[in-house]
Amino acid sequence: MLAIHDIGETEVGDVLTYNKTSKVEESELAAAKRLLPPSLFGLFSEFEERETVDAKFAKAVDSIAPILREITLPPEVISGRFEYYNFNKDMIVNKKRPHFEWDKVLLEMFVDLMDKYPQIEK
Repeated sequence: MLAIHDIGETEVGDVLTYNKTSKVEESELAAAKRLLPPSLFGLFSEFEERETVDAKFAKAVDSIAPILREITLPPEVISGRFEYYNFNKDMIVNKKRPHFEWDKVLLEMFVDLMDKYPQIEK
């Protein structure tokens, strides 16, 4: 599911989640329909709908990956990225927290990771 859900981006390009529009999402969906056989398109749809535990977990993993990568970078690199892309910790929390709220352990992990961002933004 994690490998399949980004298939549309191979055609459309990888757009930063904070800049993704409905037009980009529609283009990704159309590309996924063209690129995936019907037997795998179901997994793509399951991920997008996030109604199953597997899909919710996959979305949480997909959402946490950039955060895990970022907190290991030097603070000035993260600050530069925040400035370049015009986003901040609050935007990350508002966008990503809902993907963890369904599971107490995952939510606690997300909150712990977000606690590291104030050090980065200073």
